Amino acid sequence: MTLDGTTAYTTMVTSQTGGKHQITVQVAGAGGTVLTRSSVTISLVNSNSVPLVLERSEPANSATGIAPNAPINLYFNKVIDPSKLSVSVKESVHGMDYDLSNQVGVGFSQLPKPTLVRIDHDMQPIAGGIRTYPGNRFVTFELAGRLAYGGNEYVDVSYDGTTIGRFAYQVQPLPTIVGGDVCDQNGVPIGDMTVQLPRYNLTTKTDSSGNFSFGSGSDLSTALPEGRYTVVINPGMQDPDFGTVSRAVSVTQSRINNLGRIRVPQLDSSQPFVRIEGGESQALLAGGGLILDLSQATLVFPGDGGNVGNVHADFQNAGQFSFPVFHGAMPQWLFSVQPGGIAVQGNVSLRIEMPMLFGNYLYVPPTDTLVALLALNPDSQTIEPIGVGRVDGHAVVSVTPIALRRLDYLGYALMTNAKSLQVLADYRAGKIASLAEFQSALTDASGF
Repeated sequence: MTLDGTTAYTTMVTSQTGGKHQITVQVAGAGGTVLTRSSVTISLVNSNSVPLVLERSEPANSATGIAPNAPINLYFNKVIDPSKLSVSVKESVHGMDYDLSNQVGVGFSQLPKPTLVRIDHDMQPIAGGIRTYPGNRFVTFELAGRLAYGGNEYVDVSYDGTTIGRFAYQVQPLPTIVGGDVCDQNGVPIGDMTVQLPRYNLTTKTDSSGNFSFGSGSDLSTALPEGRYTVVINPGMQDPDFGTVSRAVSVTQSRINNLGRIRVPQLDSSQPFVRIEGGESQALLAGGGLILDLSQATLVFPGDGGNVGNVHADFQNAGQFSFPVFHGAMPQWLFSVQPGGIAVQGNVSLRIEMPMLFGNYLYVPPTDTLVALLALNPDSQTIEPIGVGRVDGHAVVSVTPIALRRLDYLGYALMTNAKSLQVLADYRAGKIASLAEFQSALTDASGF
């Protein structure tokens, strides 16, 4: 025996047959005197006489909600000869499934509209192969492809021609998937960026191509019913080089809900963050290029819900915006204000300094020319007219109450046709009663 501290151990090899046997261990001193003795009765079993049993399977019998690509793991009570093992998997399904045969390796930005196809078959054999592991007491049946969503799977395990186990399980229902891809304002994909679905406390990361998805390969179809939800890109500006964008999505259950391309602005490091507070009469952003009168307004910052916080504002040109723009009033540029999602409650007025274009102000219309003021509508997820401004030298000042609900985007659109300019004048004069009528009139005047 080998002594290790106060423990002695050994390995015994015996030719004894099965049955009960007694093992006696005694400790003798240097002179051969027995100091202590201990006996134990054991039972020897010839492994060849023990019947082979399938002790456990993954998925277990009657399991539900199993991923369609999950392997089948089988555990045995003793060593097997893999050449004698046979695993048969058959599937019965009647329902709809995605045909993704033409979308292998394709990101969400390039996804064609997925095709739903009807599948009806009973006890159809499923191809696959057996993978073995050292010790030969555990094997995996690896599927050659994925199973059908909602399918009922029937597994038969045989050894040396004799059935030793049968079980069945059900694949998860057709999943509800929400996905898209993230890029900066210039269209460059952003990898390893956090994407959050706050309502369900779900978080994921974009891949190297900017793609992300929720619900793929899981049973979220039971937890993500139809409805309107918010997806937040770079929540809390976890990556300080980029802003935060929140995008509303109307989720259709058991479908792929593709948000498409989402632009997240990369911040201009030359523009500092500025502390602003609801109630102040002059909040200067972008070096004074954007001045807000918040004396009659309260701010609600995302996260802590406070009335005060640090913000960053800089230019974005047309084509770089994170949201679509109202067709009847197209801006050349806008101020992007970060963090995204700062809500405004109350009345606000503003002044916007008009930038030089090609080193001059020749494009600026005469003083008192009316323009459409623009901001993000969080409900429609569109940058749209919120009021009327007036050209004052090389600046634009608001001359009507403005329906500003969030600070994400602020700017103006110059009108080039007489009908649109008349609509602005009528709204300023109170001849157009509501914001909805104002927007509708601008659409009609622009010909869209």
